[in-house]
Amino acid sequence: MRIALRSGGDGWMDGRAVGRRRVTRRRATKKGRRMSTTNEVTWEDQQRICAFSRMNARHHELNAEIKTKEKQIDDLDEASTELVVNDEDETCVLVGECFVKMDNDAAEGKVEKMLAEAREGLEKLKTERKVLREGMDELKQVRRR
Repeated sequence: MRIALRSGGDGWMDGRAVGRRRVTRRRATKKGRRMSTTNEVTWEDQQRICAFSRMNARHHELNAEIKTKEKQIDDLDEASTELVVNDEDETCVLVGECFVKMDNDAAEGKVEKMLAEAREGLEKLKTERKVLREGMDELKQVRRR
């Protein structure tokens, strides 16, 4: 019989005060007493697992891209609203890394165009995510032999 001692200071928390010792008793197993079962993985199954893994990774990437695109759409929508309320004749619009000064009508048109492109891109990402989910669901199905 083997006895292992653990103190409360190393992360062992069982509702007792920190610093006390807890005694855990474990029985040593005889060799051959526990039988491990192994399942054969065929080449086809391994290919399906790899395909699922790639799809799952892309699915996570798409979720991040969709979240970013949705934030961009919200920001552009807010900018569009601000341009409608703006009293000045000219305004600055962020294009790339610099601000460009343009009149309000041109700025509204530019922002609306950017908003339409962002919404179109979001729909493409959501469509790709849907196709990936369908493919992943198909790969999840267990094939009977």
